[in-house]
Amino acid sequence: MTSDSLRMWVIYDHPSDHPHNFVARLWRVTAGKTDATDTVLMGPLEDLRTAMRNDGLTRLTRQAGDDPVIVEVWL
Repeated sequence: MTSDSLRMWVIYDHPSDHPHNFVARLWRVTAGKTDATDTVLMGPLEDLRTAMRNDGLTRLTRQAGDDPVIVEVWL
C-alpha cells in the first residue's frame, strides 16, 4: 500500500461470499477511488474487533445508507 492511500477495514455480517462467517475485508482508498484488496480475515465478531484494536485502528459505526451486511468500519 502506498503512502498516499488510506487503509480501511470493513467488517461484514455473513456476506454472500462467506455466508458462515463474520468477515473483515481490507479496502484501499486513494484520491477519488476505493478498491477492495484480496486481504480478508474471518472469525467471530469480537475476535475481528480485537484484531482491529490491536492494530491501533478506530471504529466507525455503520451509516444509514450502508449495505445491511456492514457492521462497522475501522480506520
